[in-house]
Amino acid sequence: MLKKVTDFSITGWLLKHALQQPMVDAFVLIAWIVFAVAFVIRILDMILYEKSSINEKVEPDKISTCLQMTNNEVAGHLEKCSKNDLPFINKLHEQHNFDLNIRLIVANLAQYIFNSIENKTLTKKDLFISLYTFNPQKNTLVYELHYDEKRDVIKSKEIGLCDAKYQEYECVKCFKAKHQQNSYVLKKKEYKGGHAKRVKSMEHYIGCKLFGKNNIYGFLNIEIHKKNVFDTQEDMEKYMEEIIMPFKLLLEYQYLKKDFFSSFNEFDQNWQRAST
Repeated sequence: MLKKVTDFSITGWLLKHALQQPMVDAFVLIAWIVFAVAFVIRILDMILYEKSSINEKVEPDKISTCLQMTNNEVAGHLEKCSKNDLPFINKLHEQHNFDLNIRLIVANLAQYIFNSIENKTLTKKDLFISLYTFNPQKNTLVYELHYDEKRDVIKSKEIGLCDAKYQEYECVKCFKAKHQQNSYVLKKKEYKGGHAKRVKSMEHYIGCKLFGKNNIYGFLNIEIHKKNVFDTQEDMEKYMEEIIMPFKLLLEYQYLKKDFFSSFNEFDQNWQRAST
């Protein structure tokens, strides 16, 4: 139709103009430029992607943390299996879940503390968290874990609540006080006990009992080092209520759950003995 009206032919125009040598050379040049630019962009993208992938995969601190947790879990299982009475596999599984959960809770608590303190920049060396479980038979606080687990800064693996050398420890004083749930030390000169190196650099201490309705399960210690974060004890109490309390309740839930299911194990064993 266009050819009949205007006598214009696209095919003819291409043969006459577009397919002449200058136009062909221009097309080839443009195509090569586009190809070269695309090739360079692709190479840069591959290099940057590989570099970011390597950085994500090879972080010694994260790798060592993961391996440390795994080694501690395996060592804990071996310790339980080395006792005279070998545990049932289901009990080992329940204990494994408990150990894993409390470690995850404490690790997340540490990260939350890092994020919540805005006016100061805390590093891993500025924060120390330890968790102890109460053994009512021995009347002792038994070490469970600490943050950061790669640092060897634990002095007491078992704290006797009636032992004279531990009576000034903040956790012992708070634990033995019937109407006291939490302990606060605003200045390090008022702090007693713990590893000597930690005492020198400690600025603030917060401790709290872990308990259910009728049982006391353990004690959580939190120390902030080298950085003066709180001005008054009221600031520390507010921080406890707003930041630490949810994680305290999560830890108490793990102890309550462990206590609850262990009662079923004892019931099952007693029932089997009675039926034989």
